[in-house]
Amino acid sequence: MRLFLAIQLSPAVREALLTAQDALRRQGRGSFPPPENLHLTLAFLGEAEDPTRARAALSEVSCRPFSLAVGGPPGHFGDLLWAGVRADPALEELAVSLQADLRSQGFCQEDRPWLPHITLVRRWRGEAP
Repeated sequence: MRLFLAIQLSPAVREALLTAQDALRRQGRGSFPPPENLHLTLAFLGEAEDPTRARAALSEVSCRPFSLAVGGPPGHFGDLLWAGVRADPALEELAVSLQADLRSQGFCQEDRPWLPHITLVRRWRGEAP
């Protein structure tokens, strides 16, 4: 199974993202995640049979209260379109801390900065929004 750590979105944020997806559907085509799969990924763990080590990494993490705001035009990388997220420093610290703890539990983390985003569509075929 593919494991990742993510933040579930509030119903209001999810509704706004569904509106953005509807607008994209009128501009092109692709694979749109269903509403229940919309999330903000904090760390991708990869394929794993047993989530026990990931749970151990989570037990070491604490975080301060944080806020996030979804906004700005959709971003893209190749055929992936996403909604940008403005994260406050506490959320950024949480993501960095999680990734460090996951490394200590033997999970290979990507060696690039965390880019907070919510995937709106994969395999996009259409004009760039």
